[in-house]
Amino acid sequence: MSKVEAVIFDLDNTLVNTKALEGFRKSTPGEAPSEDLLRETKVYPKVRTILREILSKGVKLAIVTNSTKRYAHAILEFHDIKRYFGSIITYNDVSLEGKKPSPNGIEMAMKALNVGKKVLYIGDDEVDFNAAYAAHIKPIAPAWASNNPIKQIPAAMLSSTYLIDELDDYDGIKLLAEFVARNGAFSLPKKRYYFMPMLLNGDVGALKKENIDAVCLGRYFSQGDPLTALLHNKHALSQEIYKKDLHPNYVMPEYFVDLTLFYISKAPKFFYNTDDARFDIVTVIPSKKGKNPRLENMLNRVSKKYPDKATRFISDLFYFEDDARSLKTLGGRDVREAEIKEKLKLKNKYKHEIQGSKVLIIDDVFTTGATLRGAFSLIEHCIPDRIFGVCFAKTVNIKTVDKFCPECGRKMQCRTNRKTGKMFWGCTGYFEKTNQCRHTEDYSQ
Repeated sequence: MSKVEAVIFDLDNTLVNTKALEGFRKSTPGEAPSEDLLRETKVYPKVRTILREILSKGVKLAIVTNSTKRYAHAILEFHDIKRYFGSIITYNDVSLEGKKPSPNGIEMAMKALNVGKKVLYIGDDEVDFNAAYAAHIKPIAPAWASNNPIKQIPAAMLSSTYLIDELDDYDGIKLLAEFVARNGAFSLPKKRYYFMPMLLNGDVGALKKENIDAVCLGRYFSQGDPLTALLHNKHALSQEIYKKDLHPNYVMPEYFVDLTLFYISKAPKFFYNTDDARFDIVTVIPSKKGKNPRLENMLNRVSKKYPDKATRFISDLFYFEDDARSLKTLGGRDVREAEIKEKLKLKNKYKHEIQGSKVLIIDDVFTTGATLRGAFSLIEHCIPDRIFGVCFAKTVNIKTVDKFCPECGRKMQCRTNRKTGKMFWGCTGYFEKTNQCRHTEDYSQ
Protein backbone atom coordinates (compact mmCIF):
# COMPACT_ATOMS: atom_id res chain seq x y z
CA MET A 1 0.00 0.00 0.00
CA SER A 2 1.17 3.52 -0.79
CA LYS A 3 0.34 6.33 1.58
CA VAL A 4 -1.29 9.60 0.53
CA GLU A 5 1.41 12.29 0.62
CA ALA A 6 -0.82 15.36 0.65
CA VAL A 7 -4.43 16.48 0.56
CA ILE A 8 -5.17 19.71 -1.30
CA PHE A 9 -8.54 21.39 -0.76
CA ASP A 10 -10.64 23.85 -2.66
CA LEU A 11 -11.96 26.55 -0.30
CA ASP A 12 -15.44 27.76 -1.26
CA ASN A 13 -18.20 25.25 -0.51
CA THR A 14 -15.65 22.54 0.21
CA LEU A 15 -14.13 23.58 3.53
CA VAL A 16 -16.37 26.57 4.21
CA ASN A 17 -19.95 27.16 3.12
CA THR A 18 -19.62 30.52 1.37
CA LYS A 19 -22.86 30.56 -0.63
CA ALA A 20 -23.77 33.82 1.12
CA LEU A 21 -20.72 35.43 -0.51
CA GLU A 22 -21.45 34.54 -4.14
CA GLY A 23 -22.77 38.01 -4.93
CA PHE A 24 -19.86 39.66 -3.10
CA ARG A 25 -17.27 37.62 -5.06
CA LYS A 26 -18.77 38.68 -8.38
CA SER A 27 -19.34 42.35 -7.56
CA THR A 28 -16.12 43.13 -5.65
CA PRO A 29 -13.32 40.94 -7.01
CA GLY A 30 -10.12 41.17 -5.01
CA GLU A 31 -11.73 42.59 -1.88
CA ALA A 32 -11.98 40.97 1.56
CA PRO A 33 -15.50 40.39 2.93
CA SER A 34 -16.62 42.48 5.90
CA GLU A 35 -16.94 40.85 9.31
CA ASP A 36 -20.71 40.93 8.98
CA LEU A 37 -20.49 38.97 5.74
CA LEU A 38 -17.97 36.56 7.19
CA ARG A 39 -20.41 35.73 9.97
CA GLU A 40 -22.76 34.41 7.29
CA THR A 41 -20.20 31.76 6.29
CA LYS A 42 -19.78 28.49 8.15
CA VAL A 43 -17.09 25.84 8.33
CA TYR A 44 -18.65 22.51 7.41
CA PRO A 45 -19.11 20.12 10.33
CA LYS A 46 -16.05 17.98 11.12
CA VAL A 47 -13.73 20.05 8.89
CA ARG A 48 -11.47 21.01 11.79
CA THR A 49 -11.38 17.38 12.91
CA ILE A 50 -10.55 16.29 9.36
CA LEU A 51 -7.67 18.75 9.13
CA ARG A 52 -6.21 17.77 12.51
CA GLU A 53 -6.42 14.05 11.77
CA ILE A 54 -4.84 14.41 8.33
CA LEU A 55 -1.87 16.20 9.85
CA SER A 56 -1.64 13.67 12.68
CA LYS A 57 -1.06 10.97 10.04
CA GLY A 58 1.90 12.87 8.63
CA VAL A 59 0.00 13.95 5.52
CA LYS A 60 0.56 17.52 4.31
CA LEU A 61 -2.21 20.05 3.61
CA ALA A 62 -2.70 22.83 1.10
CA ILE A 63 -5.42 24.99 -0.44
CA VAL A 64 -5.79 25.86 -4.11
CA THR A 65 -8.63 28.25 -4.84
CA ASN A 66 -9.71 30.47 -7.73
CA SER A 67 -10.64 33.14 -5.19
CA THR A 68 -8.34 36.07 -4.56
CA LYS A 69 -5.76 36.27 -1.78
CA ARG A 70 -7.48 38.87 0.41
CA TYR A 71 -10.80 37.08 0.17
CA ALA A 72 -9.39 33.59 0.88
CA HIS A 73 -7.13 34.66 3.76
CA ALA A 74 -9.95 36.63 5.37
CA ILE A 75 -12.17 33.54 5.45
CA LEU A 76 -9.40 31.25 6.71
CA GLU A 77 -8.38 33.66 9.45
CA PHE A 78 -11.96 34.37 10.53
CA HIS A 79 -12.60 30.66 11.03
CA ASP A 80 -9.12 30.04 12.48
CA ILE A 81 -8.15 27.27 10.05
CA LYS A 82 -5.37 29.01 8.11
CA ARG A 83 -2.72 27.53 10.44
CA TYR A 84 -3.35 23.99 9.19
CA PHE A 85 -2.09 24.58 5.65
CA GLY A 86 1.49 24.39 4.45
CA SER A 87 0.63 26.16 1.20
CA ILE A 88 -2.23 28.45 0.14
CA ILE A 89 -2.45 29.17 -3.61
CA THR A 90 -4.95 31.79 -4.76
CA TYR A 91 -5.88 33.57 -7.97
CA ASN A 92 -3.19 36.14 -7.26
CA ASP A 93 -0.52 33.44 -7.49
CA VAL A 94 -1.58 31.99 -10.85
CA SER A 95 -3.49 34.85 -12.60
CA LEU A 96 -6.22 34.37 -15.20
CA GLU A 97 -4.50 31.81 -17.44
CA GLY A 98 -3.46 29.68 -14.46
CA LYS A 99 -6.80 29.45 -12.64
CA LYS A 100 -8.58 26.11 -12.46
CA PRO A 101 -9.15 24.05 -14.56
CA SER A 102 -5.50 24.75 -15.25
CA PRO A 103 -3.29 22.49 -13.08
CA ASN A 104 -0.86 25.36 -12.37
CA GLY A 105 -2.10 26.09 -8.87
CA ILE A 106 -2.09 22.44 -7.85
CA GLU A 107 1.41 21.98 -9.24
CA MET A 108 2.61 25.06 -7.34
CA ALA A 109 1.16 23.71 -4.11
CA MET A 110 2.72 20.27 -4.64
CA LYS A 111 6.09 21.88 -5.25
CA ALA A 112 5.76 24.03 -2.13
CA LEU A 113 4.88 20.93 -0.08
CA ASN A 114 7.71 18.94 -1.71
CA VAL A 115 5.49 15.93 -2.53
CA GLY A 116 5.13 13.55 -5.45
CA LYS A 117 1.93 12.45 -7.23
CA LYS A 118 0.23 10.54 -4.38
CA VAL A 119 -2.03 13.51 -3.77
CA LEU A 120 -5.78 13.99 -3.37
CA TYR A 121 -7.53 17.14 -4.55
CA ILE A 122 -10.90 17.69 -2.86
CA GLY A 123 -13.35 20.07 -4.50
CA ASP A 124 -17.02 20.57 -5.27
CA ASP A 125 -16.97 21.62 -8.91
CA GLU A 126 -16.11 20.41 -12.41
CA VAL A 127 -13.15 22.80 -12.68
CA ASP A 128 -11.68 21.29 -9.49
CA PHE A 129 -11.79 17.76 -10.89
CA ASN A 130 -10.49 18.78 -14.31
CA ALA A 131 -7.57 20.59 -12.70
CA ALA A 132 -6.75 17.46 -10.69
CA TYR A 133 -6.91 15.28 -13.80
CA ALA A 134 -4.60 17.68 -15.61
CA ALA A 135 -2.16 17.49 -12.68
CA HIS A 136 -2.39 13.66 -12.76
CA ILE A 137 -3.64 13.36 -9.17
CA LYS A 138 -6.94 12.04 -7.77
CA PRO A 139 -10.00 14.30 -7.69
CA ILE A 140 -12.30 13.59 -4.74
CA ALA A 141 -15.83 14.84 -4.04
CA PRO A 142 -16.53 15.67 -0.37
CA ALA A 143 -19.70 14.00 0.90
CA TRP A 144 -19.78 16.43 3.85
CA ALA A 145 -19.99 19.63 1.80
CA SER A 146 -22.17 21.03 -0.98
CA ASN A 147 -24.70 18.56 -2.40
CA ASN A 148 -24.99 20.39 -5.71
CA PRO A 149 -24.69 17.90 -8.62
CA ILE A 150 -21.37 18.01 -10.49
CA LYS A 151 -20.92 17.49 -14.23
CA GLN A 152 -17.53 15.79 -14.04
CA ILE A 153 -16.97 12.43 -12.35
CA PRO A 154 -14.24 12.24 -9.68
CA ALA A 155 -12.20 9.22 -8.61
CA ALA A 156 -14.49 8.78 -5.58
CA MET A 157 -16.80 10.59 -3.20
CA LEU A 158 -15.62 10.31 0.42
CA SER A 159 -17.16 11.10 3.77
CA SER A 160 -14.95 12.63 6.46
CA THR A 161 -14.53 9.22 8.12
CA TYR A 162 -13.70 7.43 4.87
CA LEU A 163 -11.20 10.11 3.86
CA ILE A 164 -9.18 9.68 7.05
CA ASP A 165 -9.40 5.90 6.80
CA GLU A 166 -8.13 5.83 3.20
CA LEU A 167 -5.01 7.96 3.76
CA ASP A 168 -2.88 4.83 4.16
CA ASP A 169 -3.82 3.42 0.74
CA TYR A 170 -3.76 5.91 -2.13
CA ASP A 171 -4.12 3.21 -4.79
CA GLY A 172 -7.10 1.69 -2.99
CA ILE A 173 -9.32 4.72 -3.57
CA LYS A 174 -11.17 3.38 -6.60
CA LEU A 175 -14.70 2.98 -7.85
CA LEU A 176 -15.82 -0.65 -7.78
CA ALA A 177 -15.54 -1.45 -11.51
CA GLU A 178 -12.03 0.02 -11.57
CA PHE A 179 -11.01 -2.11 -8.61
CA VAL A 180 -12.38 -5.23 -10.31
CA ALA A 181 -10.78 -4.43 -13.69
CA ARG A 182 -7.39 -3.78 -12.08
CA ASN A 183 -7.49 -7.21 -10.43
CA GLY A 184 -8.87 -8.93 -13.52
CA ALA A 185 -11.33 -10.86 -11.37
CA PHE A 186 -14.36 -10.05 -9.26
CA SER A 187 -13.62 -9.50 -5.60
CA LEU A 188 -14.68 -6.85 -3.14
CA PRO A 189 -12.25 -4.40 -1.53
CA LYS A 190 -11.37 -5.30 2.05
CA LYS A 191 -12.81 -2.07 3.47
CA ARG A 192 -15.71 -0.90 1.30
CA TYR A 193 -16.74 -0.44 -2.30
CA TYR A 194 -17.43 2.89 -3.97
CA PHE A 195 -19.90 3.91 -6.66
CA MET A 196 -21.20 7.26 -7.93
CA PRO A 197 -24.91 8.22 -7.78
CA MET A 198 -25.95 9.92 -10.99
CA LEU A 199 -28.77 11.92 -12.53
CA LEU A 200 -30.04 11.13 -16.00
CA ASN A 201 -28.22 14.19 -17.38
CA GLY A 202 -24.91 12.72 -16.17
CA ASP A 203 -24.41 14.93 -13.12
CA VAL A 204 -23.02 13.09 -10.08
CA GLY A 205 -22.88 13.83 -6.36
CA ALA A 206 -24.32 13.17 -2.92
CA LEU A 207 -27.88 12.66 -4.14
CA LYS A 208 -30.85 11.51 -2.10
CA LYS A 209 -31.87 7.93 -2.89
CA GLU A 210 -35.21 8.98 -4.32
CA ASN A 211 -33.46 11.33 -6.77
CA ILE A 212 -30.91 8.85 -8.12
CA ASP A 213 -31.60 7.87 -11.74
CA ALA A 214 -28.54 5.72 -12.29
CA VAL A 215 -25.36 4.48 -10.67
CA CYS A 216 -21.91 4.63 -12.22
CA LEU A 217 -19.44 1.94 -11.13
CA GLY A 218 -16.29 3.37 -12.72
CA ARG A 219 -14.71 5.87 -15.07
CA TYR A 220 -13.78 5.67 -18.75
CA PHE A 221 -10.94 7.80 -20.08
CA SER A 222 -11.67 8.20 -23.77
CA GLN A 223 -9.13 8.92 -26.47
CA GLY A 224 -10.96 11.96 -27.78
CA ASP A 225 -8.53 14.34 -26.09
CA PRO A 226 -4.74 14.15 -25.53
CA LEU A 227 -5.10 14.46 -21.75
CA THR A 228 -7.65 11.67 -21.33
CA ALA A 229 -5.76 9.56 -23.90
CA LEU A 230 -2.70 9.66 -21.63
CA LEU A 231 -4.82 8.69 -18.63
CA HIS A 232 -6.48 5.95 -20.71
CA ASN A 233 -3.14 4.20 -21.22
CA LYS A 234 -2.68 3.76 -17.45
CA HIS A 235 -6.25 2.77 -16.61
CA ALA A 236 -7.26 -0.91 -16.63
CA LEU A 237 -11.02 -0.36 -16.93
CA SER A 238 -10.62 2.04 -19.87
CA GLN A 239 -8.34 -0.40 -21.66
CA GLU A 240 -10.81 -3.26 -21.13
CA ILE A 241 -13.74 -1.21 -22.45
CA TYR A 242 -11.69 -0.13 -25.49
CA LYS A 243 -11.24 -3.78 -26.48
CA LYS A 244 -14.81 -3.76 -27.82
CA ASP A 245 -13.58 -1.42 -30.58
CA LEU A 246 -10.43 -3.40 -31.29
CA HIS A 247 -12.03 -6.85 -31.44
CA PRO A 248 -15.24 -7.32 -33.49
CA ASN A 249 -16.18 -10.47 -31.52
CA TYR A 250 -15.23 -9.12 -28.10
CA VAL A 251 -16.64 -11.11 -25.18
CA MET A 252 -17.05 -9.31 -21.89
CA PRO A 253 -14.89 -10.94 -19.20
CA GLU A 254 -16.42 -13.05 -16.47
CA TYR A 255 -15.68 -10.41 -13.85
CA PHE A 256 -18.21 -8.10 -15.56
CA VAL A 257 -20.80 -10.87 -15.25
CA ASP A 258 -20.02 -11.27 -11.55
CA LEU A 259 -19.99 -7.52 -11.00
CA THR A 260 -23.44 -7.27 -12.62
CA LEU A 261 -24.72 -10.13 -10.46
CA PHE A 262 -23.45 -8.37 -7.37
CA TYR A 263 -25.13 -5.10 -8.33
CA ILE A 264 -28.46 -6.72 -9.20
CA SER A 265 -28.54 -8.50 -5.83
CA LYS A 266 -27.51 -5.50 -3.69
CA ALA A 267 -28.94 -2.39 -5.37
CA PRO A 268 -32.68 -2.98 -4.69
CA LYS A 269 -31.99 -3.28 -0.96
CA PHE A 270 -30.06 0.00 -1.10
CA PHE A 271 -32.86 1.85 -2.87
CA TYR A 272 -35.81 0.37 -0.99
CA ASN A 273 -34.27 -0.42 2.43
CA THR A 274 -35.83 -3.88 2.53
CA ASP A 275 -34.11 -7.27 2.26
CA ASP A 276 -36.72 -8.71 -0.11
CA ALA A 277 -36.58 -5.88 -2.68
CA ARG A 278 -35.63 -6.90 -6.21
CA PHE A 279 -35.67 -5.73 -9.81
CA ASP A 280 -38.60 -7.15 -11.78
CA ILE A 281 -37.01 -6.64 -15.20
CA VAL A 282 -33.33 -6.37 -16.09
CA THR A 283 -32.39 -5.36 -19.62
CA VAL A 284 -29.54 -3.79 -21.61
CA ILE A 285 -28.91 -1.13 -24.18
CA PRO A 286 -28.85 -3.19 -27.40
CA SER A 287 -26.22 -3.41 -30.09
CA LYS A 288 -26.89 -1.93 -33.50
CA LYS A 289 -27.58 -4.14 -36.51
CA GLY A 290 -24.48 -6.00 -37.61
CA LYS A 291 -22.58 -5.15 -34.41
CA ASN A 292 -21.41 -7.53 -31.71
CA PRO A 293 -24.24 -8.06 -29.14
CA ARG A 294 -21.80 -7.94 -26.23
CA LEU A 295 -24.24 -6.67 -23.59
CA GLU A 296 -27.02 -9.02 -24.70
CA ASN A 297 -24.62 -11.96 -24.46
CA MET A 298 -23.42 -10.82 -21.05
CA LEU A 299 -27.00 -10.51 -19.78
CA ASN A 300 -27.75 -14.08 -20.86
CA ARG A 301 -24.72 -15.25 -18.87
CA VAL A 302 -25.91 -13.24 -15.87
CA SER A 303 -29.42 -14.72 -16.06
CA LYS A 304 -28.05 -18.28 -15.90
CA LYS A 305 -26.19 -17.51 -12.67
CA TYR A 306 -28.82 -15.37 -10.93
CA PRO A 307 -30.72 -17.39 -8.29
CA ASP A 308 -33.96 -15.35 -8.08
CA LYS A 309 -36.12 -16.66 -10.92
CA ALA A 310 -38.77 -14.00 -10.24
CA THR A 311 -36.53 -11.44 -11.97
CA ARG A 312 -37.04 -11.32 -15.75
CA PHE A 313 -33.91 -10.89 -17.87
CA ILE A 314 -34.91 -9.50 -21.26
CA SER A 315 -32.00 -8.93 -23.62
CA ASP A 316 -34.13 -7.67 -26.54
CA LEU A 317 -36.49 -5.24 -24.76
CA PHE A 318 -35.07 -2.45 -26.99
CA TYR A 319 -33.79 -2.46 -30.55
CA PHE A 320 -32.17 -0.02 -32.96
CA GLU A 321 -33.56 0.50 -36.43
CA ASP A 322 -31.37 -0.85 -39.22
CA ASP A 323 -29.77 2.43 -40.27
CA ALA A 324 -28.85 3.67 -36.75
CA ARG A 325 -25.41 5.25 -36.60
CA SER A 326 -22.66 4.71 -34.04
CA LEU A 327 -22.88 7.53 -31.49
CA LYS A 328 -19.12 7.74 -30.96
CA THR A 329 -18.70 8.96 -34.55
CA LEU A 330 -21.17 11.80 -34.03
CA GLY A 331 -20.70 15.25 -32.56
CA GLY A 332 -22.26 16.73 -29.43
CA ARG A 333 -25.23 15.99 -27.21
CA ASP A 334 -27.94 17.40 -29.50
CA VAL A 335 -26.91 15.25 -32.48
CA ARG A 336 -26.86 12.12 -30.31
CA GLU A 337 -30.22 12.93 -28.74
CA ALA A 338 -31.81 13.29 -32.18
CA GLU A 339 -30.31 10.00 -33.38
CA ILE A 340 -31.56 8.07 -30.34
CA LYS A 341 -35.03 9.61 -30.45
CA GLU A 342 -35.40 8.54 -34.06
CA LYS A 343 -33.69 5.12 -34.03
CA LEU A 344 -34.09 3.50 -30.57
CA LYS A 345 -37.34 1.55 -30.18
CA LEU A 346 -39.16 -0.56 -27.57
CA LYS A 347 -40.57 -3.93 -28.64
CA ASN A 348 -44.35 -3.97 -28.45
CA LYS A 349 -44.55 -7.51 -27.10
CA TYR A 350 -42.95 -6.46 -23.81
CA LYS A 351 -44.91 -3.28 -23.10
CA HIS A 352 -47.56 -5.00 -20.95
CA GLU A 353 -44.85 -6.43 -18.66
CA ILE A 354 -43.39 -3.05 -17.78
CA GLN A 355 -46.40 -1.51 -16.02
CA GLY A 356 -45.81 -1.42 -12.25
CA SER A 357 -42.37 -3.04 -12.58
CA LYS A 358 -38.98 -2.05 -11.22
CA VAL A 359 -36.82 -1.93 -14.34
CA LEU A 360 -33.00 -1.92 -14.45
CA ILE A 361 -31.27 -0.84 -17.69
CA ILE A 362 -27.59 -1.77 -18.06
CA ASP A 363 -25.17 0.15 -20.29
CA ASP A 364 -21.42 -0.19 -20.47
CA VAL A 365 -20.39 3.46 -20.94
CA PHE A 366 -22.29 6.69 -20.18
CA THR A 367 -20.90 9.51 -22.34
CA THR A 368 -23.57 12.14 -22.96
CA GLY A 369 -26.37 9.93 -21.61
CA ALA A 370 -28.43 10.20 -24.80
CA THR A 371 -28.99 6.45 -25.07
CA LEU A 372 -30.01 5.94 -21.45
CA ARG A 373 -32.33 8.96 -21.53
CA GLY A 374 -33.92 7.61 -24.70
CA ALA A 375 -34.46 4.21 -23.08
CA PHE A 376 -35.96 5.80 -19.96
CA SER A 377 -38.32 7.85 -22.10
CA LEU A 378 -39.60 4.78 -23.97
CA ILE A 379 -40.27 2.86 -20.76
CA GLU A 380 -41.91 5.78 -18.95
CA HIS A 381 -44.84 5.59 -21.39
CA CYS A 382 -45.56 2.10 -20.02
CA ILE A 383 -45.96 3.40 -16.42
CA PRO A 384 -43.33 1.36 -14.51
CA ASP A 385 -42.96 1.52 -10.72
CA ARG A 386 -39.47 2.96 -11.19
CA ILE A 387 -36.63 2.87 -13.72
CA PHE A 388 -32.99 2.53 -12.71
CA GLY A 389 -29.83 2.69 -14.80
CA VAL A 390 -26.38 1.32 -14.15
CA CYS A 391 -23.24 1.71 -16.21
CA PHE A 392 -19.79 0.22 -15.79
CA ALA A 393 -18.18 3.57 -16.53
CA LYS A 394 -18.93 7.24 -17.09
CA THR A 395 -16.71 9.01 -19.60
CA VAL A 396 -14.36 11.61 -18.16
CA ASN A 397 -15.14 14.50 -20.49
CA ILE A 398 -12.24 16.93 -20.80
CA LYS A 399 -11.92 18.95 -23.97
CA THR A 400 -8.63 20.69 -24.62
CA VAL A 401 -8.92 19.87 -28.33
CA ASP A 402 -11.89 19.16 -30.64
CA LYS A 403 -10.75 17.43 -33.79
CA PHE A 404 -12.78 16.16 -36.75
CA CYS A 405 -11.66 14.05 -39.69
CA PRO A 406 -10.99 16.14 -42.83
CA GLU A 407 -11.88 13.10 -44.99
CA CYS A 408 -15.32 12.14 -43.62
CA GLY A 409 -16.19 14.70 -40.92
CA ARG A 410 -16.42 12.18 -38.07
CA LYS A 411 -14.75 12.72 -34.73
CA MET A 412 -11.11 11.77 -34.33
CA GLN A 413 -9.48 10.25 -31.26
CA CYS A 414 -5.94 10.29 -29.94
CA ARG A 415 -4.81 6.66 -30.10
CA THR A 416 -1.55 4.90 -29.26
CA ASN A 417 0.46 2.74 -31.64
CA ARG A 418 0.82 -0.56 -29.81
CA LYS A 419 4.20 -1.34 -31.39
CA THR A 420 5.93 2.03 -30.99
CA GLY A 421 3.98 3.50 -28.05
CA LYS A 422 3.59 6.76 -29.98
CA MET A 423 0.31 8.67 -30.02
CA PHE A 424 -1.50 9.60 -33.23
CA TRP A 425 -4.88 10.98 -34.31
CA GLY A 426 -7.18 8.39 -35.87
CA CYS A 427 -10.68 8.70 -37.30
CA THR A 428 -13.42 6.96 -35.26
CA GLY A 429 -14.71 5.70 -38.61
CA TYR A 430 -11.84 3.20 -38.62
CA PHE A 431 -13.96 0.80 -36.52
CA GLU A 432 -17.09 1.07 -38.69
CA LYS A 433 -17.97 -1.76 -41.08
CA THR A 434 -19.72 0.56 -43.50
CA ASN A 435 -18.02 3.65 -44.91
CA GLN A 436 -14.83 2.84 -43.05
CA CYS A 437 -12.34 5.72 -42.82
CA ARG A 438 -8.65 4.98 -42.14
CA HIS A 439 -7.46 8.58 -42.02
CA THR A 440 -4.72 9.30 -39.46
CA GLU A 441 -2.57 12.29 -38.56
CA ASP A 442 0.59 12.73 -36.57
CA TYR A 443 0.15 13.88 -32.99
CA SER A 444 2.40 16.59 -31.59
CA GLN A 445 1.99 18.12 -28.14
